[in-house]
Amino acid sequence: MRRFATALVPLALCLALPALAAKKNEAVVEGKIVDEEGTPLAGVAVTVSSPEDPGARAETTSDDKGRFRVEVAGASSDLIWSFKKEGHEPLITTLEISAGKRAQVDITLPSDTSEGAVKRRALSLYNEGVAAFNEGDKEKAKGLFQQAADADPSLAQARIALAEAAFQTDDPARALAAARVAQGLDPENLEARRLVLQSAQKLEDWDAMDAAADSLKGTELAPSVAVALYNLGVGALDAGDRDRAIRHFEKASEVDPSLAAPYSALATLRFNKQDYRGCLDALETYLAKNPDDVEALRLRFLAADALGDEALAAEARTAYEAAAPERAAAEGYERAETLFKNNQLDEARKALETILAADPNHLRANYTLGLCLLNSGDSAGARRQLQKVVELAPESQQGRDAKEMLQYIQ
Repeated sequence: MRRFATALVPLALCLALPALAAKKNEAVVEGKIVDEEGTPLAGVAVTVSSPEDPGARAETTSDDKGRFRVEVAGASSDLIWSFKKEGHEPLITTLEISAGKRAQVDITLPSDTSEGAVKRRALSLYNEGVAAFNEGDKEKAKGLFQQAADADPSLAQARIALAEAAFQTDDPARALAAARVAQGLDPENLEARRLVLQSAQKLEDWDAMDAAADSLKGTELAPSVAVALYNLGVGALDAGDRDRAIRHFEKASEVDPSLAAPYSALATLRFNKQDYRGCLDALETYLAKNPDDVEALRLRFLAADALGDEALAAEARTAYEAAAPERAAAEGYERAETLFKNNQLDEARKALETILAADPNHLRANYTLGLCLLNSGDSAGARRQLQKVVELAPESQQGRDAKEMLQYIQ
């Protein structure tokens, strides 16, 4: 569970310990209380007590000049001081004064509406929220963080904490709103940007999520964000939403170009959408990182062939055949046979000639090429190929069929 740290709340306290004598068994505390503008405050309730010695307690009220004096009998431990006046920020603090010593204390009690008081109140609420959050009471923490943010709208850490608490209590809309405000207050804050992304994802606000992902490019969070985007793409693909899957894979590749997986996924999806150039672009990046991936090499050949780029298709086929010669040969023949059956004789002939250039003794390729040439009206070429079949395997089915056909070809 994520934990937050408390923030320090500044206090307005000035202490001096002059070498003045006091009675041996008591401590003397005296001083002056003013507001934030230095105006003396009359009527401030001053209470001094000792948690270890209930008898060491005294109370007084500041006079018209803001001055006060307290004698605490038997004081020998930390004293708890309380300074309170309606309309002003209260102050509770401690000071160790030994018996027989005298302390001079100057106190500032700002108006409870002063900027400093408001900020301290906001920090106090924030710290209460941190305690509640770390104890597991996230609903309470969420309320306290909201109060802190309302008290001091410039307190970015309260907005971030509110966004985190809201996100973890299944309130993504509130989390997104708080995180966006925090990002506006502190544009460089990675936590704010992360929370914008996660909240937008939860809300399926893909535009907001992509914008947040863009803001995390080049940061320490980029690799994990890219993986999360890739996983979203896989989920979209499993759900049958190919367009959204492509969107997530593309964004993942932009956020962390070193992550190879999105390029492989993009290549397959683009091929299926007949975006062969886009498929090849993705494969170029992927194969630079994974040059021996047989599936990628195969897809590169298929895309180049479908695109009609003969030079690239030849180069891609050579690379594929080098990586998986038997598989490439089998698939190459199946493709050529399909072309022949579809009466695409020129394309079939080229495909078969390519196979035979690599493997001149490929029985089925020689046989099918003979049929292809015969159907194209090239009797001489057909006789040549069928004779080769008879020489290679006279007792095979293809060999027997070739013998029979040779009797009728002039």
